[in-house]
Amino acid sequence: MHPNTDIVSAVGVLAWAVATMACLLVPAWHEGDRWWWPWTAAAGVVVGLMGWGYLRRGKGNIADLE
Repeated sequence: MHPNTDIVSAVGVLAWAVATMACLLVPAWHEGDRWWWPWTAAAGVVVGLMGWGYLRRGKGNIADLE
């Protein structure tokens, strides 16, 4: 049984979105030496959406290999 790539990608993007909001809402997580934390989480959202789009087009889908 192969995993549903749509669900896996959506959960990953959602997790990065939650991390972005958490980093922005908790001042200790984005001040001082941790200024880059929200940017890293935001990059996770962007890259996750790009990967999701790639999989939705049918490229990289393991079901096509069988």
